[in-house]
Amino acid sequence: MKFAEDSKIPRCLSNILAVLVISCLLAAFLERASAQVPPSAKSAEPQSVIIDTDIGDDVDDVFALGLALNSPEIKIVGITSAWGNTKLRAKMILRLLKEVGRSDIPVAVGIEKHHAGEGAFSQERWAKAGPDAASRGDAVDFLLHQIQDKQAK
Repeated sequence: MKFAEDSKIPRCLSNILAVLVISCLLAAFLERASAQVPPSAKSAEPQSVIIDTDIGDDVDDVFALGLALNSPEIKIVGITSAWGNTKLRAKMILRLLKEVGRSDIPVAVGIEKHHAGEGAFSQERWAKAGPDAASRGDAVDFLLHQIQDKQAK
């Protein structure tokens, strides 16, 4: 970002400013979009979803998760972590859910697969302060269980 390099504003502050601006624009867009939804569409049965995320590197997964958590059209059945240090990513998801009062959503740990040096992510410090994810189930087993349950109904 040229702005941060040429000015006396530290890069971290310019990143925070960018996130705040994007958040405000996104909130304004969502408010306007929800006002345009017909009343009949608002009362429809929520769609059940499982979110598979590599949360922790960029802000996109946090925004998507935040939107899903606040959407009356979506019922989150569970969240699975993907790529890199999946246990630590699951710990971050658990912390985020705890912070927003949604600890009722199941979190499962994905398969950890990456090359040496690729497992680290930018929000590692924040994620480490989250609840322990060691007792969480395997994401593949969780997905299979959810599919079997849905087929049985």
